[in-house]
Amino acid sequence: MRFAKYCNVENKPMLHESSKLDQDLNSELFPQMISIQNHLQSVERYLGVINEFAVTISTLQTVGEIAWAITNHALSRLDFEDCVVYLVDPERNLLVQKAAYGPKNPKDRVILNPIDIPIGSGIVGSVAQSGRPERVIDTRKDARYIVDDQFRLSELAVPLMFNNQVLGVIDSEHSEIGFFTQRHLNIMMTLASLAAPRIAFIQTVGDILAQPEDEVSRQNLELQNALARLQQTYSQLLGATRVTEEVSRAKNEFVHNISHELRTPLSSIIGYIEMLVEDLNVNGYNDQMVADIGRIEAASRQMVELINKLTDISDIEPQG
Repeated sequence: MRFAKYCNVENKPMLHESSKLDQDLNSELFPQMISIQNHLQSVERYLGVINEFAVTISTLQTVGEIAWAITNHALSRLDFEDCVVYLVDPERNLLVQKAAYGPKNPKDRVILNPIDIPIGSGIVGSVAQSGRPERVIDTRKDARYIVDDQFRLSELAVPLMFNNQVLGVIDSEHSEIGFFTQRHLNIMMTLASLAAPRIAFIQTVGDILAQPEDEVSRQNLELQNALARLQQTYSQLLGATRVTEEVSRAKNEFVHNISHELRTPLSSIIGYIEMLVEDLNVNGYNDQMVADIGRIEAASRQMVELINKLTDISDIEPQG
């Protein structure tokens, strides 16, 4: 009992110190744990927004629907006060407001007092011109800042780019100085990289489908004319081939007929000359007679050789 009593008495300071140490550790670790937990929840929320946005835009059929999906279905869930999607109007060299979130969007898909910004003007126009995102900590110190519906102190703008071409800009402003973080920039860049290819695809298809009916008819007529010319050319080539074949056949027939007509008398001449030579050998001859008969025989044989060559050439088919 004395020992137990003694131990109880001696352990009281130690228990007190241990409890105080736990309290100190908790006071230091608990805020860190809360911070880590909040960070994980924030990351989970961002990933959820990105995943849902990627699924959503895959079913959308117009550029306007994609712009409103960026503002109302994505950035509205990220504690942003304001967001506007601009698209490039290449004919006028302007950025046109296509969708909005916050005070710029009082109801449904209505944009309050929409404005156009020349490419190269303001922060949004600069991003469209450079193709690089910008995060402005204090708009009061940036002479490019353009007031839209109301003055705000910080701004974040990222380009919508596809194949190195700027299609538009996603812009957000906030009333707090330095509100936008690198995390905000990363998620807006991710949303832009998902939206831009879909916008480019729809715009390309739209340009094709939006051609006037008379233009489509004109192109169809040109195609039909081209096909008719091609068919005519083919028919002409086919006819020319047939004519060539007929000419070739007639030529061969002519050559063979001529060769036959010439060979027959020449053969007779050569045979007659051979008979004369034999007769001269029997009955005698003079030098002049032998020379004349030799010339006649040589010319006849040369004629036969030429006929043979002509026949051989006519038998050679042209190489296609």
